[in-house]
Amino acid sequence: MAQHYSDAGKILDKMLIGGASMKSLLYSTAGAQITTVHALVCETLKYKRVLDVVLRKSGIYAAEKWIAERGNVVHVMLYDLLIGKGISGAGKLKKTLVAHEAALKAALAREKVKAKVVENIDLVPAHLRKHEMLPRYARINQLRQKKQATINQFKKEGYKLVDVQEILQTTSKNVKIFAVDPDVCNGHLLVFPPFTDLHAHPLVVSGGLILQDKASCFSGFVLAAPPGCTAIDSCAAPGMKTSQICESMKNKGKLIAFDKSPTRCETLVRLGKRNGMKIMVAKNEDFLKTDPTQSPYSEVEYILCDPSCSGSGIVSRMDDLIKYASEGQRKKGRGKGKRKSVGQKGEGHKEEGKEEGKEEVEVKDVDENLEEDATVGEETEAERLNKLAEFQESVVLHALSFPKVKRVVYSTCSVNQQENENVVVNVLKKTSKNFKVTRALPQWKRRGTWDEGSYPGDMSTFEGIEEIVDNCVRTKPEEDRTIGFFVACFDRIGAVFPVLEEPKEEEVEEEVVEVVEEVEEEKETKKKAVTTKKQSPKKQTTPKKQTPKKQTPKKATPQKTTPEKPAEETPVQAQNENENVPQTKAPQPKTPPKAQQKTTPKKQQKTPPKTQQQQKTQSPKTQPQQTTQSPKAQPQKTQTQSPKPVTQVVLPPPMISRKRSGSTLNKNKNKKRKM
Repeated sequence: MAQHYSDAGKILDKMLIGGASMKSLLYSTAGAQITTVHALVCETLKYKRVLDVVLRKSGIYAAEKWIAERGNVVHVMLYDLLIGKGISGAGKLKKTLVAHEAALKAALAREKVKAKVVENIDLVPAHLRKHEMLPRYARINQLRQKKQATINQFKKEGYKLVDVQEILQTTSKNVKIFAVDPDVCNGHLLVFPPFTDLHAHPLVVSGGLILQDKASCFSGFVLAAPPGCTAIDSCAAPGMKTSQICESMKNKGKLIAFDKSPTRCETLVRLGKRNGMKIMVAKNEDFLKTDPTQSPYSEVEYILCDPSCSGSGIVSRMDDLIKYASEGQRKKGRGKGKRKSVGQKGEGHKEEGKEEGKEEVEVKDVDENLEEDATVGEETEAERLNKLAEFQESVVLHALSFPKVKRVVYSTCSVNQQENENVVVNVLKKTSKNFKVTRALPQWKRRGTWDEGSYPGDMSTFEGIEEIVDNCVRTKPEEDRTIGFFVACFDRIGAVFPVLEEPKEEEVEEEVVEVVEEVEEEKETKKKAVTTKKQSPKKQTTPKKQTPKKQTPKKATPQKTTPEKPAEETPVQAQNENENVPQTKAPQPKTPPKAQQKTTPKKQQKTPPKTQQQQKTQSPKTQPQQTTQSPKAQPQKTQTQSPKPVTQVVLPPPMISRKRSGSTLNKNKNKKRKM
């Protein structure tokens, strides 16, 4: 059995019993395959009741009774077999499911006919498939990737660049289109259709592209921390907003990222390395316990506060999935909602049900998008929201207590006024002398809301509530096509903020991209041609100087055919022999001239061994000098040393010829005497 099936089954078993959150189970169980396991868990929960019916009506329980004892791993593998990407791995359970595949598919088809639907997703209740309506957002990580290079990459993969409205209106699962969002991130947020799966895309894996919901990008964009400053992300893990701060700072300055959970802090460090966050310093500490007067906190100017919240803005929340999957399945006395609530003061720094962006909106958006899922406790909803609001208020007040802080941005993925505008009002009541709420994202149309009946405090002495609320930002999933979100910006009164240089907008038209690519290709080809031309003469010049030495024997061949000129033949032969062979053939003129003219071709093959012996006996001093010079003459240029062998060979012949004539006469006289 594949490991990710086993991990997903164990997590489902524990979640449906109760007592542990999905996030904590993922980090403690899933290991390196956390993305795949998270997707399997969410999708299996969504289809679990359908899968229960299929298993029961297919007859597999009756035929294979042992399957009922395997737990929810059966549902996980059945999901991949019938609805997912296909079952993988090996083992007895896989073989059994594959053997009954026809019966299982037939049971699923009967359920769709009974429900009068065509698609599998239509078997799931509408409130659990709302996330299918939201587009897939992916932010270009400017620390790793350039905008134009990313657009070109998707075009090469067959994607077509279109207008955002076409993305929002599409319902097809197989269309390959994308757009550039005009509202946030200065054109570095890409929009894809809802069913686009990018979690395994090379750009996502390498950190060049970060899967982050549009609304989740608001807070880091509003903070606008400039390069060279000192900033804090008070509730950082898993680090998508942290990387956005690093981008605005251009990796210059210092960014301190806090997270109390050791596991989440490890994830923050790992993703920080992958995403290129060089200035980030991860702190596995509680932000509320820091001393603002101590270094380096005393120099902090910008702080992002994104604390734990109810996650009510997340469409298709995890608690809804759990409730739907376990309805009618839990046994009495086993985990009836007795689960610890999260987000109380001093506890974890991530909201219940909130993901860092769009985690539960698109279930395959995990790894960096993991957040705490909502839990159901014995306390009432009002009590839980009160505790969350107290914790959120304490985080913002602590951030505003830093002596040099200029700006604090507060954000939640909640749609509850108790966690949003009420917290802002309570904070301003205590800090209005030094801070004010400035207008965040002026171009965004949806602003904050206020219901006086939802605020429990006294508003008789508080002025300007309408302006304060209007300076805040809200999002509505049904209309804004993003998760529910809230942002408020606290600026110190009298503080001066630098204007950040927006990146130059790059052309994204197809024709421009093609022209740029063609020009670059032409430049590369021209550079290659120039380099080859420069290198080719250098390589050819060296053999040209050496070729006359090797080609000179060609001049000797016609001389062999015309033996009438022995005087001209010997210098050329000697010169060639001195250049190419150790000079052992120099004493050839010992033979008579006439005989040499007639038989030179034959004697040149037989004489070398004789001449070597003669050279050892006749000229032992001159030979070592010639042999030591000959190897040096080969690698060096012949222009400086070529005259030496010629003079050595040309000058001796008259003297040698006299000795030879005398020796031959003496030999003839001796012969006559013997006769």
